[in-house]
Order: sequence, then C-alpha cells, then structure tokens
Amino acid sequence: MTQSTHAKCTQKPSPVERGQALIAAWRESGLSQVVYARQHGIGLHLLTYWGKKFPAVDESVAAATPLADAFVQVPVPLPRQPPIDQSHSPIEICLAGGAQLRIAPGVDPTLLRLVLQTLAGSSC
Repeated sequence: MTQSTHAKCTQKPSPVERGQALIAAWRESGLSQVVYARQHGIGLHLLTYWGKKFPAVDESVAAATPLADAFVQVPVPLPRQPPIDQSHSPIEICLAGGAQLRIAPGVDPTLLRLVLQTLAGSSC
C-alpha cells in the first residue's frame, strides 16, 4: 500500500469532532475569540458558531454542586388574615326548601358576599 493510499484509508474527524477540538483549543488558549481566530487564520464566525454549539461547562462547579443545591429557597409571605374569633358560633341561614347554609367564623368576606349574591339571584 502506498503512502497516498494509506492516507485515503484513515478516517477524518467529523465536522462536529473538528468543532469540538477547535473550541477546546480556543478555551485552553485563554485568548479572546477575535485574537484566537486571527492568530490561527480562521473565521470569527466559525469560532462563534462552534462556541454556541458547545457552551463551556465548569466541570469542577458542576461536580461539586448537587442539583438540589442549585435551587434557592425563597420565603413567600402569606396574606394576613384577621384572627379567627373562636368565641362566636357559626351563622346558620335556613333557605326555602329546607336547605341550610352554615357560615363559620373567619370566612372570607369576599367569598361570603359572592355566595349571598348568588343565592339572592337563585330560586331557592
């Protein structure tokens, strides 16, 4: 086998492999993309393209930070509710037809108003 035939038989790296190698070499250089592209005679657009395809991952941070630690717990204050006066008994309303409506102390006034407006418009 001649040397030229042997060269044809070896597999060339795929474009993706070449892109990964390019980005790895650029990152190891510590240079900006502009300077690296200029020094190596490649188009800046090519370096930018492959850089977006293979974003940098800081392996030391990724390995040291479990996923659960990546979340931050944020306290969310609940709206203030007036204290429930347990000394009052519930309000009971007897409706036509025998139905009863029992309203416990501490009920949301907006909800109670809505229920009463609905009942006023019904045929109960």
